[in-house]
Amino acid sequence: MSLLKNLQQLRRYEGQLRRMESARSKQVRFEKGITGSHYQASNPRSSRTRTLIQLGGILDKSGLVTAFDIALGDDLQRDEHTFDPAAALLGALLELNKQLQEDGQNDKGHVNQMKLWRLKGKKALME
Repeated sequence: MSLLKNLQQLRRYEGQLRRMESARSKQVRFEKGITGSHYQASNPRSSRTRTLIQLGGILDKSGLVTAFDIALGDDLQRDEHTFDPAAALLGALLELNKQLQEDGQNDKGHVNQMKLWRLKGKKALME
């Protein structure tokens, strides 16, 4: 019985040690002035993945995911039933990008449109 208690105690110590090491690592990064975004920037793959995940959240929050009948959790590449809605969504985004390119990025209307979208987006993100 004492062997079991020793094993349980050892596991508790291991958990405490992991938490202490994690806290120490955070403290070192803080002391060096390395914030989350700067720290992640050293790993481009992690940064890219984080950005892609955030973009997915933005698409969902915009309502486009629902509007194109895409359910969260669907495999958009392998499932033929979800491939078409995903292709339609991509087509709509490509069309929007094409229109923006044709309007000209230095055009006053383009700048005003971007300002309007930015305001609407910030409001939606705060909700």
